[in-house]
Amino acid sequence: MVRFKMKAEIWTWRACPYCKKAKQILKKNKIEFKEHVMDHNQAELKKIQHKYDHYTVPIILLGRKFIGGCDELIELEKSGKRDQLESSTLEKLKNIDEQ
Repeated sequence: MVRFKMKAEIWTWRACPYCKKAKQILKKNKIEFKEHVMDHNQAELKKIQHKYDHYTVPIILLGRKFIGGCDELIELEKSGKRDQLESSTLEKLKNIDEQ
């Protein structure tokens, strides 16, 4: 079975404890991520918040799929399905790009 490497994208503020926790979870699960620090870029943050209808940070994408914030990432991790972290997220949210 060929496995692909899940990549994430995360929009954060430097001082945000939820952003720090989300990054820890991604690192612990060996998920590479690109971080967008929004401390001095409120206009861009507002665009992203509007795009995903999510008005807090972090804003997390897994495999280009929006999953939510830190709470949603914690729930995925708590599910006890480490190997399915990516696939369960993608399956759960497979239609989000079609909206």
